[in-house]
Amino acid sequence: MKYQNGQGGFDAEADSSGKYQSTASRLEFYADDKGVNNDDVSYIDGRNASIKVSDDQGKQLGDDKSIAGNAPSDAITHDSGGRATVTGWYDGSTDAMKAGGAFMQSQLGTGNAYLHPDDDRNGAGSNPMTLAQDPSQKYTAEFGDA
Repeated sequence: MKYQNGQGGFDAEADSSGKYQSTASRLEFYADDKGVNNDDVSYIDGRNASIKVSDDQGKQLGDDKSIAGNAPSDAITHDSGGRATVTGWYDGSTDAMKAGGAFMQSQLGTGNAYLHPDDDRNGAGSNPMTLAQDPSQKYTAEFGDA
């Protein structure tokens, strides 16, 4: 994956019907004004898939763990096809968000994906959850089970 200067967006895992859901796991990307491409993994809105992204220099973000099967019942929903989504922390305003965020943090730790609302306060240059590349690097992304 490679992006043009100023380009940004995200790739998200669709639900069982093939539709985007706002609680999806996301691989977010952007290119800064110096042409450096950046990726990060976000589960803050929810986790319906694991995402692992790596560069060709040995750095990796996200994970390939399947954790939804062990999630507490108050922190998980299922789409029409039965696929699980762990509730994301987002702003922590509901009990489900608190339970889902705490569960993901206990299973995944911190530092490899956006899990908590305060994570976005880290700048891209010092954020351990952001994978930046120079023009010679390539990213590989894999989506797995929630």
